[in-house]
Amino acid sequence: MLVSKGFLLLLAVILSDAHHLPKNTNISRIIGGIDSTIEEAPWQVSLQLSLLGIIGIHFCGGSIYRSNIIVTAAHCVEYLNITPMFFKVRVGSSNNRIGGRMYGIHSVIKHELYDKSNYSYDIAVIRLLNHLTFSATARPIQLATVTPPDNANVRVTGWGKNAAGISPAILQSVDLQIVNKQRCQQKFSDLITDNMICAGEEGATACSGDSGGPLVHNGQLVGVVSWGRELCSTHVVFADVAVLRNWIEQAANRLSYE
Repeated sequence: MLVSKGFLLLLAVILSDAHHLPKNTNISRIIGGIDSTIEEAPWQVSLQLSLLGIIGIHFCGGSIYRSNIIVTAAHCVEYLNITPMFFKVRVGSSNNRIGGRMYGIHSVIKHELYDKSNYSYDIAVIRLLNHLTFSATARPIQLATVTPPDNANVRVTGWGKNAAGISPAILQSVDLQIVNKQRCQQKFSDLITDNMICAGEEGATACSGDSGGPLVHNGQLVGVVSWGRELCSTHVVFADVAVLRNWIEQAANRLSYE
């Protein structure tokens, strides 16, 4: 099978960008996680580069919000509007390489205030080309209206690299606790903004491929995986869904009526 040099260049740029963050790093692995099933997190999706429409390469996660709307991180969608034909969303499978169904992308909106220098407002919504059918392996998740309190139990899922540096095909999950914002600001030299929340600790955290994926509390989406330290040895930073909820709803409505 022949692959154009242009596609290979695009592939290299996107994967590099999705896994790179100055001074810190986008989140691409779950540390201390265990194998999970899509039935346990049916809102979880895999954003994939589609090699000639046949082979999908996972690079970020996302969450089903409506039958044709996916919530993810802004840093995951840098190139989706430019070349949407090169991207797909795999829905309804615990395995990011096979199973479920692949959906094309119609359009994308990322937050207008998204700042790549510090990953503030790291939130985006994707409109699928077709509506998906809800089932036990594919269903939406509600957006949180309130940020979870300090020490609240939360869960993150994704297909990022594990502690051994291996990218698992099977969905991983790990239970974390929300970290006090002041403590998190001290850890990250005051890089934490009002639209971010922190969770995790050494030995139980997320770290890059998990970017864009869900942080869940009491069955609601409370965070979107954003960034953390390069060695993934401490807290992880998430976009705060409760704070960004109004923007997500407005952006989803805009896409729905395009």
